[in-house]
Amino acid sequence: MYQTTPEQLRSIIMTRVWTVYFLRRITDPVVVRVSLLVLACGLVLFKVSLINVMANMPRLNDPEAVTAFYWEAFNHTEWLIKSLVLALIGLGLWLIKDSRALVLPMASRFNPYHLIRG
Repeated sequence: MYQTTPEQLRSIIMTRVWTVYFLRRITDPVVVRVSLLVLACGLVLFKVSLINVMANMPRLNDPEAVTAFYWEAFNHTEWLIKSLVLALIGLGLWLIKDSRALVLPMASRFNPYHLIRG
């Protein structure tokens, strides 16, 4: 028969507690979205030479030329890069929406007038 000491039992229990805590933190929707955003950024940076893109880009004081340049660059790139760029835009907008949903309820609870009344 196998017997555990209280210290071994504590170690086993705490390992399970930390495992559950870690898994809950990983599966948090915001963490998953940020991880996907970082992964997509990494893949784009791996496939696209941003230094060459910036070197070929027209001056920023001509917004029409910059817009046309990026539109043509997007149209003439591989489908993988197009998909990743669209995923980056979508994930970024999704994170902005989620961050607004987190921040606005906190802002509505803050009442600055209680500081004045004393």
